[in-house]
Amino acid sequence: MKFESKIKLFFGILIPLVIIITLAVISNMGDSIKVSKQTVNYVILNELFTNDSKYYDKNIILQNITLQNDYFLPRKYALPMVIVCLNDKEGSKGRMSLSARYSEGTYNYNYNRYLFDDIFFGFDSYYYNNRAIELPTNGKKMIKISVQPQYRYNTQDDYLKGYDEILIVETNNNKGYYSYCDNIEASEFDNAVHVNLIE
Repeated sequence: MKFESKIKLFFGILIPLVIIITLAVISNMGDSIKVSKQTVNYVILNELFTNDSKYYDKNIILQNITLQNDYFLPRKYALPMVIVCLNDKEGSKGRMSLSARYSEGTYNYNYNRYLFDDIFFGFDSYYYNNRAIELPTNGKKMIKISVQPQYRYNTQDDYLKGYDEILIVETNNNKGYYSYCDNIEASEFDNAVHVNLIE
């Protein structure tokens, strides 16, 4: 190989490759993503279990997660899988699984607010597999965790009595099947977020 060809190979392939690898390593160094969470104080029982025929169009917000990237390079943030459960503090009733969802909103500096996706994605199934949130340089995003109301003809049903809180549980699902409130490790409830359920 001629000397000129070696020079072209060095500057044309090797140097860009080194730059790409270096930037990739730098982007994964340190913790430059600020994460803050705000959880609602309570959820009303008759809004969670409703006889409204359009219940499927509604979502009850449980928690907002704000992500801010102060780094000079774009970053990714992997959202953990979340299970949402109805819970009876006295333990006389078994935990009930609710359908968890989330919506991703990007902060728009022109409008000075977050603009959210219309589609809420499944947040609690085994194929979820840690969805990565893309954060641009100096970008901010907000994730809204919500549950979909459930339809019940009689919202005063005795079946619902006894539940007094909602648990938001982060779980590591590597079992290859859907996660429910009755098949995840008991230790994962230790760090659950508690939301009061009121009538």
